[in-house]
Amino acid sequence: TDLEPLEAELPAAPEGEVLRAAGRLQAVMVGNHTLVVQAVEGQAVLQEDTVLYERDSRRAVGKLVEIFGPVANPLYVVQYNPNHLPEGLVPGSEVTFIDKQAQFIKPDTLYC
Repeated sequence: TDLEPLEAELPAAPEGEVLRAAGRLQAVMVGNHTLVVQAVEGQAVLQEDTVLYERDSRRAVGKLVEIFGPVANPLYVVQYNPNHLPEGLVPGSEVTFIDKQAQFIKPDTLYC
């Protein structure tokens, strides 16, 4: 999928907001401004448009735009702004989401 980079910088997660693990960064796809994140196994699948954050800095990493792979352990494609990608974000880095803003895909809407 050819995606344009995100135009705007996404805000950091506010202090005091509870962050939960979304998964670990698997790859940075520089040419199409996307990241591939391996979701936490067994966790409910996040909906598209969820904003993901770097765990330690709480800076926004990007926006979830596609989900693929096995239902029990999917991969997330995350669109990012190349001018605002947190430094130190490398494969293996943990990415998170804001707990109270999270929306999940209902299992009965998935095709198996």
